[in-house]
Amino acid sequence: PVQMQNVEQDVYLLVFSEEKAILKKLHLPDSLSGYYNAVISQHFIEQIKDSAVDSSNINISGGYHAVVTSVTGKVNEKQVYYKIALVDGGEAIYQIVMWARDDKQDEILKIIKSFTEEKNV
Repeated sequence: PVQMQNVEQDVYLLVFSEEKAILKKLHLPDSLSGYYNAVISQHFIEQIKDSAVDSSNINISGGYHAVVTSVTGKVNEKQVYYKIALVDGGEAIYQIVMWARDDKQDEILKIIKSFTEEKNV
C-alpha cells in the first residue's frame, strides 16, 4: 500500500492494489461493482455514523474506469469526508481512499482523476 498525509491541510491518502487473479483464487469478486459491494459498502461505510453516500462511474486519466464514492458522516463524533475510488487497472483493482475536511472535496477528486498505473518492467 501507498500512504501519504498532509497534517497541516488535514488531507490523507491510502492506495491498495488487489490482483484480479488472487481475488478469483479467493473466490472474491474481481469486477468493480462486485468488489464495491463486497468490500466498500459492507465493511467501510457501515463504520461511519449518520453516513450519506453518493456513488458515480467516471473515466480518469489513461482511460481507466472507476467507481467513485463520496461518504460524509461522523467517526468518534467528528464530521468526516471520504472519497473512495475503485479503479479497474486491467489485471488489478486499485482502491484509493482519501479523507479530509469537507472543504477539500474538489481537491480530492482532482487527485483521484490523476491516477496512473505503473507497470513493472
